[in-house]
Amino acid sequence: MPKLINVGLYAKNGWKEANDGIVHRISDLDTAIDTAFTTLAPSVPVPAGGPVTSTLSAYSEADKDTLRAEFGRLSQKKTNFLLVPGSVFWKLDIAKKHVWSKKKQAEIRNTTFAYHDGNELFAYDKMNDCGELSAKIPEESKKCRFVAGLAFGVFDCDGLRVGLETCLDHDKGMLKKNDEKLDLHIISSNTVSYTPAHRSVKSGGYVLHANELQQAFGCNIYGHPHGIDNNLKLAKQGMVTFGRVVI
Repeated sequence: MPKLINVGLYAKNGWKEANDGIVHRISDLDTAIDTAFTTLAPSVPVPAGGPVTSTLSAYSEADKDTLRAEFGRLSQKKTNFLLVPGSVFWKLDIAKKHVWSKKKQAEIRNTTFAYHDGNELFAYDKMNDCGELSAKIPEESKKCRFVAGLAFGVFDCDGLRVGLETCLDHDKGMLKKNDEKLDLHIISSNTVSYTPAHRSVKSGGYVLHANELQQAFGCNIYGHPHGIDNNLKLAKQGMVTFGRVVI
């Protein structure tokens, strides 16, 4: 039986607001969910975004786990709701083995989670470093090292086969390399354009691209078969883009 899917794509600049406090992040996401699920009703406030900072900083592992709990809670707000709340940039501290030993660099990961009805379905670790630890982040680039994920971002949800890519992973065509035809191909990115040749969906499937740099690329839904210029026409309110698809 065909499924009618309501899609809300929320774009927030994770590079400029990388030091986003947990309270702000969850509050903004909560409002974005309400905006999408009320079909962009004018009475729903537009997410305003958190405080802007020029200093990039990874969440601690404890903060990451707090966010996971909050994401799970938010995913219970609506019935049969798949929530992909963007990626979480976090640091895993490595304990010293001995008082005289040199402490290893902390491991930095960029993880995109997926939740459905309160359950964490999947955690996808980004597979390609896209300047997370560039020279522009002097403190963390000296103390940390980026650790790439080893598994493709593919999981099942309510009878659908879903794939995740984070930012540069789409440029590199990671899901395409997995060579599996999906129902939904979700791209969570900050400044990455959509590459039709890297789509990994079956005929009748959709690519859902949530991209912060809306002026250049924007948030879009692409049906297959398709090209880059025939994406679905979507409604927009602030940083939330809304559409409906049938699979």
